[in-house]
Amino acid sequence: SVMKAIAFDIYGTHAHFKAWYMTTSRTTYPLPPRTALAGIIGAIMGIDKEDLPLWSKPGNGKQFGVRSLKPIKTRILVIKGLRGPAIMKLAGKKGNKSVEIDWLSDDAPPRIPIEVIDEPEYRIYAHFPQEPDLDKLAEIIRQSRPHFRPYLGTANMVAYLRGDSLDFDIMTSGSGTGKLGGLLPKESTILNVQELRKKKVRITEVVAQNAVTPDLAFHHGEFIMDMGAVGIPGQLSAECPHVIDDGLTIPLI
Repeated sequence: SVMKAIAFDIYGTHAHFKAWYMTTSRTTYPLPPRTALAGIIGAIMGIDKEDLPLWSKPGNGKQFGVRSLKPIKTRILVIKGLRGPAIMKLAGKKGNKSVEIDWLSDDAPPRIPIEVIDEPEYRIYAHFPQEPDLDKLAEIIRQSRPHFRPYLGTANMVAYLRGDSLDFDIMTSGSGTGKLGGLLPKESTILNVQELRKKKVRITEVVAQNAVTPDLAFHHGEFIMDMGAVGIPGQLSAECPHVIDDGLTIPLI
């Protein structure tokens, strides 16, 4: 029988999926990596935080995917202690960059700038090996009643559910539609470089978390992320499971 996946849409005011390799600055990934997807889906389904690493362990049959429903736009959010945010606006091109800062008036405590995604909207895809688990998630989405409140990376960036779930057949062979979307494992992605340059598609290559062990050791992988939400010219290697949505090939990892 054909394996099934469901998808659901989430949105929020801001999102911040901290790049693990950044120490002094707080840069965000444009899309949630696999560990963040597991956290969002696990929260919706009521999976306790300490059980999440084993529940979402790669190889146990659970597969996730994601794409942005709109072009990714970022800004710098300056967190000022516990009293609220101020916005630091950046303008200009490349090295010729002007900075306009809107500080709050008082001088304590210190301000921490973080990069955030502005008004994010994502579609998240999930497959479970047990069909009742997939049905449970679909029912929670339909009722819009998550067990725990999901977040878009950090605890002050709440994720909201929108609409009903969508059903998809999982393709386990073939290379897709020729247009890729979302979070792409680099080793399974074959880019059409000529079309990529011609259409000036916005992408980024990252090293991102794809698993965490129960003792909180992270495992990483290389990924290509679609920032323009219009699709990346290319195809998947034949062994990569995927779904087709709006003409885009979305890999499941």
